[in-house]
Amino acid sequence: MFRLPVFGILLTAVLLSLPGPAGASFAVTEYAPVLSRLYKDKQSPLASSYRISFDKSKSSAPCLTAYTLTGTAAELIRYDCTRLPADNIFSRSRSENDGSLKELAAVFNGLRHNNDDKPGIALVNDGTIDKIYADFINNASGTAFGQSVFYNRGFVKELNGDFVGSRLNNRNPERPLAAGAAVVNAAAGSISLVNVNVTDNRLNNPGGTENSIWLNAGSVSRMNAVFAGNRVRGDFGSSAVLLNTGSLTSVKGIFSANSVNGEKAAAGGAVLNEGRIDLIEADFVDNRLQTASADTGGAAVRIPRQGKLFTIRNANFIANTAASDSGRVLGGALSVSGTVDGLITNPVFIGNGARGRSADSAFGGAVYTEKPLTFSIDGKQNAVFSGNYTDNAGISDPNAFYIDKTSVVFSVRGNGIYIFDDNIRGSGYALFFNGGGSGIFRLNNTVYNASKIIVREGVLQLRQGPYGRGGFSAAAGLSLTAARLDMHNGYRDRASFEHLLCQNCEADIDVNIENMSADSFEIGSSLTGRVALSLHVSADDDIRGRQPLVFASSGSFAANRESFKVKKVYGSPYMFDILYKEEDGGLKKSWSLVMNDTPNPDYRPAADTPAESTPDPETAKDTAPEKEKTDMPPAAEKSVSQTMPDCRGNPGCLFFKALNRATSVIYLIIAGTHKITDTTLTAIENALCGFMVRLNKAVSFFAPEAEPAGETPAGPKAAKTTEPSV
Repeated sequence: MFRLPVFGILLTAVLLSLPGPAGASFAVTEYAPVLSRLYKDKQSPLASSYRISFDKSKSSAPCLTAYTLTGTAAELIRYDCTRLPADNIFSRSRSENDGSLKELAAVFNGLRHNNDDKPGIALVNDGTIDKIYADFINNASGTAFGQSVFYNRGFVKELNGDFVGSRLNNRNPERPLAAGAAVVNAAAGSISLVNVNVTDNRLNNPGGTENSIWLNAGSVSRMNAVFAGNRVRGDFGSSAVLLNTGSLTSVKGIFSANSVNGEKAAAGGAVLNEGRIDLIEADFVDNRLQTASADTGGAAVRIPRQGKLFTIRNANFIANTAASDSGRVLGGALSVSGTVDGLITNPVFIGNGARGRSADSAFGGAVYTEKPLTFSIDGKQNAVFSGNYTDNAGISDPNAFYIDKTSVVFSVRGNGIYIFDDNIRGSGYALFFNGGGSGIFRLNNTVYNASKIIVREGVLQLRQGPYGRGGFSAAAGLSLTAARLDMHNGYRDRASFEHLLCQNCEADIDVNIENMSADSFEIGSSLTGRVALSLHVSADDDIRGRQPLVFASSGSFAANRESFKVKKVYGSPYMFDILYKEEDGGLKKSWSLVMNDTPNPDYRPAADTPAESTPDPETAKDTAPEKEKTDMPPAAEKSVSQTMPDCRGNPGCLFFKALNRATSVIYLIIAGTHKITDTTLTAIENALCGFMVRLNKAVSFFAPEAEPAGETPAGPKAAKTTEPSV
């Protein structure tokens, strides 16, 4: 049985003392438990508060305006819905306190507003409100210019609340409207601090010029928010869940299970920044973006040409998808055509996709950019790009990046690893890997068509990934400065470049004695500097006197016998010399490995191991360990999320439904390949762990209230839980 806490009792008393309109039955006593639950995370320490409840479902009144505020009193007003809703505006001209209100605490439930001329279904602020503690539940509107549940043209120091189940439907597609189903912060509006949960809201605005759940055209200093299960549809103009055309200093929180349909016009997904955002520190899970004919991209974050962003920090982009029926798709999770002046730090991109209906229409499964970007990791976690893809008319490609005639920098501060399980594509682009002395850049797939690749003070590893072999295709040039190219992976790799520049550089290569082959370099035009080689020999066989192993070739005039040298040898009892050869008048040059007579000072013979005895079949039958279960996950189209209950209006349920789907995607990626590395798995686990910590904090207020001391709740005792550690 629900036990009403002290706050609920006090709130009930306050509500019962408020006058109500004639003929209205508010049933405040029945509504008090709901108020208590909703206010649990936002109880105010101030005594002089306005606490107002509007619940149309409990009232026989045909329609309720929100309120009239005079600064000294709160008054419920009944009015005819066909009248202009002027009574719910708080302004200086109507206030006895010069337009300033200390605090407002209210619940607005089931309000309807169908007037074309006035914004704000529940609340309009033209003055100054220090603190708002309010919940906006199941409010709806037909057509209204600049419509929203809360419309702010004044100043608000704090906005705390829940926006749940709002419905805004423009039935006049001929009239261009700007709308945010939950909140519009107009150009003149300013909000210092936002702490909100925005869930299960809908906007259908066929004629809309700006279509969103939250539209910020003014200024917001700090936003801590959870956006889950929201839906936006707008045929024309910009569409997004959070649409920023003004100034937003920081956005922190979670965006999960949101969808945007832009139909005929360009759209953004969870966040569309057409103004300025200084910081995004959020998780983006299972957000969907769809257009019918226009170019689109960035189901999580889109920055168009007029937008400016400074920093994205500690963000996880998981299972976000952008698609278009006939337009181009530019980035599944992140799409950048504007300016990013700062860093994208500690990023994780897993299972994001860009889908196009025609050939060559989807670019960048995780990231598309036509402006310079800088990624950075600080050593606390690795950066992962795994399971991202593009789909062009049903042809899938494991792709993370499309870089369009610009450059991308990947830097490391402290120890850290970038893991690229997906390929990198683009046109006329450059890659910079700055390792900071200890950073590792692991390519488990191919880099295509890079004009230049520059590695400084780090290790560039070529590894075997779940979708292909790490390496380069049609790369123009590789520059290694105080860096190492590591091709030691047990496979025969080929590093092909037009140019190779080595300044204090090294390379690790595999030498296969059984097949008399080795990893190789193919340099088309120029080879400058001297590469110090570390050889990893597959067996300790004596191949002295055998044929040379060719490992490098070049057409460079500058290349000579000193271009390569052997620094170390692992796994062989003898050292190796380099044999240099010129052909065709010196234009074609090659380098080969030849085992010499010099003992290898680093050689350590393998320890002798006793031969394995053949066990008795009957004994083995009794002592054989039970086979470990290796059940494969169900098919992606039969995700567990499809069997979950309806989550409408339940943010916690929506979060975990989205997380379940994202986790299923990650599990399918991992289970579908036997070559994924332990480091990749650890990085994914750390990313999910950090996400769960933030998720737990975000939805902690949905947990049931603690039972009073001395009372035992019915049913089994709940196990004690602790927050997961990262």
